[in-house]
Amino acid sequence: MRQFNMINIKESDMYMKSILCLCNTYYQLVLAIQLKATIFQNANFDVIASDHSRNMDQVTKKLAGLGYFRNVYFLEDISKKNYGKKTDKLKRLPVMLGVSGSRINPELNKNIYDEFIYYNLQIPTLDIYASIYKMNNNIKVSRFEESITSCFGSSFNEGSFDSVYYSFIYHVRKLAKKRNLTDDIYKFYCYYPKLYVGKAQAVGVPLIEREKINNVIAAIFNIKNLSYPQKYIFFASVGDFEGEHEVGEVETAKKIAELVGYDNLLVKLHPRDATGKFEKSGLSVDKNSTIPWEAIQLNYDFSNHVFLTISSTSVFGVNLMLKKRAPVYILYNTVDTSQNTVIQSAVDGVKDILGHKEMVDLSNYKVLESLEDILK
Repeated sequence: MRQFNMINIKESDMYMKSILCLCNTYYQLVLAIQLKATIFQNANFDVIASDHSRNMDQVTKKLAGLGYFRNVYFLEDISKKNYGKKTDKLKRLPVMLGVSGSRINPELNKNIYDEFIYYNLQIPTLDIYASIYKMNNNIKVSRFEESITSCFGSSFNEGSFDSVYYSFIYHVRKLAKKRNLTDDIYKFYCYYPKLYVGKAQAVGVPLIEREKINNVIAAIFNIKNLSYPQKYIFFASVGDFEGEHEVGEVETAKKIAELVGYDNLLVKLHPRDATGKFEKSGLSVDKNSTIPWEAIQLNYDFSNHVFLTISSTSVFGVNLMLKKRAPVYILYNTVDTSQNTVIQSAVDGVKDILGHKEMVDLSNYKVLESLEDILK
């Protein structure tokens, strides 16, 4: 039987520690907010949020104004014209090698942090770590989840750099007797620590009680007067516009609407879907496209709704963070996915999550064999 390296942390253990958390996505930002509300309630907690997610600059301004975190920094990164190019990498080298301080934010050259938390292994992550390591070479490095599959799935990566650039930085720092970002992962913060397959200490983050953080979420995303009268919400994937052959997501949604009523079904489009096919078929589409779904679900009680999808993992994200969840019907057995390798891969990911029901409460998830089972 596999042994889990899992610990529980008391708030007193975190008292007055200084934490820096790098967030590249809204999922990560929500998790940082939850960490501050629970495990790090008494710590000095700073967040640096990047432009890897749309409108993050506006969100960070609002978040900073709330005073929820000690400091909130915005990282302008991929929006820069020379991001990832040779000139950018060369300019970063003095920082990466510990010769000079941060070019990202001068404040990072002043603050002393006890722990750095991140998920994505990217150039800015190395840049930030090198800067704060320069201020405290005993700093602990931890990671947190980006989704439930971060603990065990294909997205899981404990951290090794295989490019020439990363390798050069790694070995030069080693020669200079300086620790590297990936040398020793201290802890891994996640909602379901039993799923974690890495070597770090898995720390269970308490599941979210919406009423405890929804005011923060509503303020930073300017959420007001949400209304979802439709009981059934269909989470569309990319099955009708990516991959070799359409799997019939629009047709599936129409069949569901005929079963439950067109006025009782709402379609949540995939972010890359610009086809307009669902709208042209007479289906209602969610108009809150500028607000991340994570923020919407944290500010609206969907526990009396029903989520449906063929292969979208969006039905797992926030739903699995919450104590009070929506029931979910998985529909991949009701369509032919054999001619679309993109959807086959997505379905495999869904099956991978569902295969861990012994370690995660998935009692509200059900794989249906026919659409008629929706009404049973």
